[in-house]
Amino acid sequence: CFVSLCLLTNVQRVRILLYVIVLSIAFYGVKGGLFTLASGGAMRVWGPPGSAIEDNNHLAVATVMMVPLVYWMWTVEKRKWLRNGYLVSMVLLCFSILGSQSRGALLAIAAMAAAFWWRSKKSRAKIGVVIGALAIGLLAFMPAEWTARMETINDYEHDGSAMGRINAWVVAWNIGIRYPFGVGFN
Repeated sequence: CFVSLCLLTNVQRVRILLYVIVLSIAFYGVKGGLFTLASGGAMRVWGPPGSAIEDNNHLAVATVMMVPLVYWMWTVEKRKWLRNGYLVSMVLLCFSILGSQSRGALLAIAAMAAAFWWRSKKSRAKIGVVIGALAIGLLAFMPAEWTARMETINDYEHDGSAMGRINAWVVAWNIGIRYPFGVGFN
């Protein structure tokens, strides 16, 4: 982090760092998307062993965050072959997100798509059709086992994983309200 801060002396260097970060994480998302396609969505996508994104949920969240950034890269790119590469990458990132079989990632990608649609004021109808068609295609590709796993979101009260997260959020919220400047190590 310190070296990055020292090197970020102009807009071009910030942009290069952004490209390195996005492409580094998107690499695993694209790879996961290809894996999802090859396995028919039946196998779970995991991140690189021993890394911060090793867990399927962690990789999926990181991948969801990359989709808007790859979209931005697509919008500023002039070369057609790179624009096409970014477009294919975004679709593969979406396959990877669903292939992670992470219920939280499904909610995150839905929220991201809704926010993207909402923020595209000029062409909401066009963007809505594209998002809808992509969603239908992606969801239709996924196997019945995936659908069954995602449907457990409806019965989250009986899911230990979901309730553990909700309880952690409640505790974090209460700590934040009671100690707005943090609680430190104690």
